[in-house]
Amino acid sequence: MKTKQLLIFLLLSVVLQIVIAPLGGYGGHHIKFLAAAILYMVLTLFILKKSDASGWWVTTLLIVGIPAILPVLIGMVNDLLHGSSFSRSLISTFVSWPSTLAQFAGIGFGFWIYKVSFKYKVFLGLLWVGFSLWVMLSGYNLWLNKYNFGSYMGKVDEKAPSFIFTDSKNNTFTNQDFNKYTLVLEFWYTGCKYCFNDMPRFQKLFNQYGKNGKVLFYSINMPIREDTLGYAQYLLEKYHFNFPLLFASGDVTNDFKIIGYPTYLILEKNTIIYKGSIKGIENIVKARLEIEK
Repeated sequence: MKTKQLLIFLLLSVVLQIVIAPLGGYGGHHIKFLAAAILYMVLTLFILKKSDASGWWVTTLLIVGIPAILPVLIGMVNDLLHGSSFSRSLISTFVSWPSTLAQFAGIGFGFWIYKVSFKYKVFLGLLWVGFSLWVMLSGYNLWLNKYNFGSYMGKVDEKAPSFIFTDSKNNTFTNQDFNKYTLVLEFWYTGCKYCFNDMPRFQKLFNQYGKNGKVLFYSINMPIREDTLGYAQYLLEKYHFNFPLLFASGDVTNDFKIIGYPTYLILEKNTIIYKGSIKGIENIVKARLEIEK
């Protein structure tokens, strides 16, 4: 492979990474997965067809693969520099791993398609595109639920631990205060961008279902060491969220076995019936309201 050709291919790979990397933050990693899976397959095929060098597979993997892994490493370093613990940074990074691995899987399918006959090229290409679409529409959310919450669909049947939450006026709330209600809890911390991405939807659910006296919605802030007094409340007011805010300690997080943020719980009669993402909340709440009619 000539030096000029090598530099052109490397530039294409870097440009592709610049285009794809922001999708995780703006569109979501499920969308990034689809884009990465297909575009990296296409880029790999393009490079292989244009390359005349021996050892093409090693060269192509290096050209395409190195720019793909750099954003993950940079993200972890940035989290650590801004005060996140290594474990929290690792959890945040794991959220993006499927969309990162999609880039390397796309490279692998590019190699595979390059080596087979035309009819198999079409079959493998359609297979990979179809799988990537399924991941974007359903598979990624199922994986996130399993990784973060322990079940693919979020439905559980666990006894709720004893807890004490406080509000901004130091009023306390315990299990006994909520026994008669369906209780929807959102656990988050101020440095969690995914939490803030979910909050408009949580606000919408609160507006629609949280004022009937049967279902209670509470946003549970987990203070981190960088937070100043009242910072969580300030952020909610800044972005015009008015759902009720309560505060919890790290012990509550451990008691509820929360490992990722945001985490949403639904409790009834001191039993956790749902632990998962915000997408699974509405159907359960609607079903409970229908039962009580």
